[in-house]
Amino acid sequence: MLNARENSEVIEQSYNSCHQGSDAISAIQYRLDTSQTLEAIELFLKGYAIEVRRDPESNRYFQVHVPLCEENPDRFAIANKEGRQAILNIITTQFNPQAIQGNTTDVSYVDHLIRFHVNFACDIIENCYNWGIPDSKLNFLIDFIMSVVEMPLTRTLHNKERESYVQTLRTVESNTIHEPRKESLFSKT
Repeated sequence: MLNARENSEVIEQSYNSCHQGSDAISAIQYRLDTSQTLEAIELFLKGYAIEVRRDPESNRYFQVHVPLCEENPDRFAIANKEGRQAILNIITTQFNPQAIQGNTTDVSYVDHLIRFHVNFACDIIENCYNWGIPDSKLNFLIDFIMSVVEMPLTRTLHNKERESYVQTLRTVESNTIHEPRKESLFSKT
């Protein structure tokens, strides 16, 4: 039977082992989370910015979304509500946790990127008036979205993203084995 100190050590080792595993899962979830980038794109399309403020009562900092022009919140919007949602839907098909885990070659990656660029540009140009996108912002919008989507999709090259999970998930576990004491005629008790 374990004494109190030994029992405490076994519990601590079990906790550390479980905790390390949850840290690995959290790291993977963080790497696959595309929500912050999608939120930043939405704010860009709305003409908003993130501002950090401090609550004087609690002294805590928090983020708020504020229009770039407070007198006229839609002044710097790149697209109307329908356009923003359509653009975000298009981007989400390419930029999501499943897509960035793919396994592609250099050639298929470039081919995919070219296809997406052409299709995205066509969608924007065909719908620009319905989506409230000014002609002067078309190239800017297409180039901006392509620059955002291009780099994360490189994670699909040569299965490197999935291979990197092995290191993230590797945890060190230790087990303590306690053998019961054998008492014999010649041992001291």
